[in-house]
This record gives sequence, structure tokens and C-alpha cells, in this order.
Amino acid sequence: MPGNQADIDWPSLGLPRLLSMGRSIFDPIWAIKDHASKNTELMFILRGQVTVHTADYKLPATQGQVVYTPSGKVHRDVFPLDSEFEVYLVHFEWAGEETLLSKLTPAELTEASKADPAAIAADMRQLYADFLQHGPMTGQLTSLRLMQVICRLWHHAVRSRQSEPAASYDLAKARRVQIMTQARQVIHERYSQPLGLEDIAEAIDVSPYYLSRVFSQEAGFTLSSYLHDVRMEKAAGLLRSPRMAVSEVARQVGFRDAHYFARVFKNHFGDAPSAYRVKLSPNNK
Repeated sequence: MPGNQADIDWPSLGLPRLLSMGRSIFDPIWAIKDHASKNTELMFILRGQVTVHTADYKLPATQGQVVYTPSGKVHRDVFPLDSEFEVYLVHFEWAGEETLLSKLTPAELTEASKADPAAIAADMRQLYADFLQHGPMTGQLTSLRLMQVICRLWHHAVRSRQSEPAASYDLAKARRVQIMTQARQVIHERYSQPLGLEDIAEAIDVSPYYLSRVFSQEAGFTLSSYLHDVRMEKAAGLLRSPRMAVSEVARQVGFRDAHYFARVFKNHFGDAPSAYRVKLSPNNK
């Protein structure tokens, strides 16, 4: 198969057209029932893990990965029924799909999403934000953003084919990754408490400046934005309980002011906590 991006005449393929996009907690029916869409499905996993079963392959994926399911492909989305499985679910149509899939497999595209997870996550968040705008340029913006995601996956998949095994292990890189991993662990353990850069740095015994710089370099986004995203994701999960007051949800994710929490939550998800809670009941794709 071809080995570089010049093998595709991208301008001739046109832009994909986004048909729908939503933040979805999957109904278990999709884990046991074969189904297919006449449009292409792009699934970005926010929480949980899945194995997409088709007649041709079984494709495992986990949080932060993108799964590309071609139009008309009969499949099942098998995920642990005792755990949460939440995704951004995108449906689109694109004349260039046949050309893309003549060069790369869905498995390669999914694996490619591991190469730059921060950029992929940022692309998907921005795609969702653009989709929610409903402005005169929404169609053009979402088409361009979706094409950016596809091209990014293509780029990393091609690079993966061409890459050679590393000759030596970069110890400095390993230390930076370790620091980032430790920082994430602290955030996941203490997100419900007052927590800032200095607190996290003290917990892992590095300077706040060094921690901030390393995290941004390795993750592609800031430590504060990661803490914010974790709190919002945890809040979304807590809102699944109809008995938990919004003020209690706010407290559980580190906000002392419930009104401020509601504003922050709406800025992040596009809906106030009470409206978002209504959407959390299991829905069809």
C-alpha cells in the first residue's frame, strides 16, 4: 500500500458534511444488536472502553481514541455493561471515504488516534462547540474541523507505517511523562478539594513552574484545563443521579458556589446542569 500523503489528492475528495453530533451515553442494546448507518460514524470515547465487532474485524478502543466505522458497516459496540460508556458520536457523509479506506484500515485510523491524543481531543471538543453554534457558517466550520480530524488520523497512521524502532530510550522524556502521569493521578484523587498548580506540584515534589511547563509540553494543553475537564466529566457523571441536588454535585467536584458551577458547566457543555440531566437518560444513536 502507499506510504506517503502525496498518494491522495485531497482537494479532489471534497469536504465531509457533518449530519449530526451528540454527546451520548450508550444504551446497552447497541452492545448486543447488530446495526448499521447509511452514513459514516466517528466515535470519540470520553469514558470507558469498547470493542467494535464486525464480520471482518474486532476493533478494541478506549478513552481518548477515535473509532472510524464506514458507512453501511454492520457492527456492534460491545462495552462492559457495568461501566459508563460515553462518547462524542458523529455521523457524516463524505465522497472521499472510499479513497481513504483504500489506503488505510479502520484499525489503523483508530490506532493513529493514540499518537497525538491531546490534539485529537481538542479537535473533537471544538467540533462539538462549532456544531452547537447553529450560525450561518456552522456547516462550513464543522466540515473543515471534521476534515482536520480525518487528516490528522491519516498523517499519524502513515507516519506509523514508516517509523523505525527507537534506538534508545529517552530518559528525560520518560521523566516528563512520569511527572505528567503523577499530576493526573493527583487530580483524579483530589479534584473534589480546593486544588491548584502549587498543590499538585507540592504533591509530586517538583516546582510549579516546571510542572506547568512539562505538562503543557507533553499533553498539549494546560494543567488547569485538564483539572477543569476532569471536574466537568465527574459532574456529568454525578448528574446521572436524579436524587443528587445540583448544589451537591458542585460541592463533590470542588466548587463552593453552586451558581458559579452552573455557569462553568453551561460554558463547557452548552447546557445548564438541570437541562443536561434531562439528556442523560439513555437515548438511541
